[in-house]
Amino acid sequence: MQSRPIFIAFTVIGVLSLAILPIGTTLLVDSAYADIVRHHTIPVGDGPADIAFDPNNGYLYVTNGGDEINPGNTVTVINGATNKVVGSPIVVGSLPVGITFDPNNGYLYVANFFSNSVSVIDGATNTVVGSPIPVGDGPSDIAFDPDNGYLYVANTLCTDTGSTITVIDGATNTVVDSIPMSYAAGIAFDPDNGYLYVTTEDCESGYGVSVIDGTTNTVVGSPITVGNLPTHIAFDPDNGYLYVINNIDSTVSVIDGAKNSVVGSPIAVGSCPGDIAFDPDNGYLYVTSYCSSTVHVIDGTTNTLVGSPIALGSSGPIGITYDSSNHRLYVANNISKDVSVIHVTPSHKK
Repeated sequence: MQSRPIFIAFTVIGVLSLAILPIGTTLLVDSAYADIVRHHTIPVGDGPADIAFDPNNGYLYVTNGGDEINPGNTVTVINGATNKVVGSPIVVGSLPVGITFDPNNGYLYVANFFSNSVSVIDGATNTVVGSPIPVGDGPSDIAFDPDNGYLYVANTLCTDTGSTITVIDGATNTVVDSIPMSYAAGIAFDPDNGYLYVTTEDCESGYGVSVIDGTTNTVVGSPITVGNLPTHIAFDPDNGYLYVINNIDSTVSVIDGAKNSVVGSPIAVGSCPGDIAFDPDNGYLYVTSYCSSTVHVIDGTTNTLVGSPIALGSSGPIGITYDSSNHRLYVANNISKDVSVIHVTPSHKK
């Protein structure tokens, strides 16, 4: 088995010397597009990695992955209306990283990297449903395809036969397919064409983005060449583009989903970019930068940066998600063990 970093779809392991700033630090940022809400940091578990929003209850679900030496096994729940933690952490598998929401059943699916499994949480009760679903080696990210109701799990670790994408039927929570894939890391769904886009590194050669047809669960064409160590992907429905984080290059590549080709030059962002989220209310994409503890903002209409980076006051931002009910972005800070809240006010919307 080929050795790989633990937080494959989020950041580069080993950069652990950043200073941890006090929880609750209040910062001012460029008011042209966002500002930090007061009480903007919410303490969570060790090594928070990713966040998913459940629009049915308005809660945010944060995976607490810990690290490769002391892996975590919980998910913290935050009430988006109050920015307070709800109940006790939910126990899942070892080193939970990626998480996504299935609107068809109201469940959240958690990729347990060390357990090689996916845990299922009922958002109505905040309890685990059934037994963990066995998947491939090192699951790191999950995407939901609303066209077929399937969950696609990116299994990161390369074995002698490569890695895979495990396909789970959300109606039965059973595995229905396994798609061969080389070093799958991040994954996102494009509803315009029904394709899934997977960041990959060929176990023997280079980096790229592979495309899966969700109607047949087969790979379409050759991988799309992007930057070095592509990790997370976000889809912008306003322009039909996919935005791909290149972790080593500290850039974001843009793919036209209609042509499956790269658009323009990579967009430079902060060092060690970890995750990316789309805000449908203003058309902006928000990129976390693990090494600089900032969030960079990209205007999807021009594919250029907007204003200055947002300084979080917390260390090691990785996962980010948008809460559409209160127009806030939530950022998982891996080192300082908290979640930052960025509020996009109505006056900032286009």
